[in-house]
Amino acid sequence: MDDDDDMDGWRAFVPTTVIISFAKLLATSLVALATIPSAQAETHTVIFTNNCGFGTPLLKANGKTLSTGGPFTSGGPLHAAIA
Repeated sequence: MDDDDDMDGWRAFVPTTVIISFAKLLATSLVALATIPSAQAETHTVIFTNNCGFGTPLLKANGKTLSTGGPFTSGGPLHAAIA
């Protein structure tokens, strides 16, 4: 049995309309997946403006000092922070 016999048997088993329908479904699915916008990471930046002219602003969360006056950027939600 040669390769041509294998292909003729396969084609006889699966109708051409099924193959074309599957190809259209696959192409449509790939286009749909390509158009989905990619998710971007959530970030939050805290910037201090010390208008009173003295003291050091602090940003703390869960007892940990996150900033002593400079900008602080969180790579996700900023929970339980105190300025």
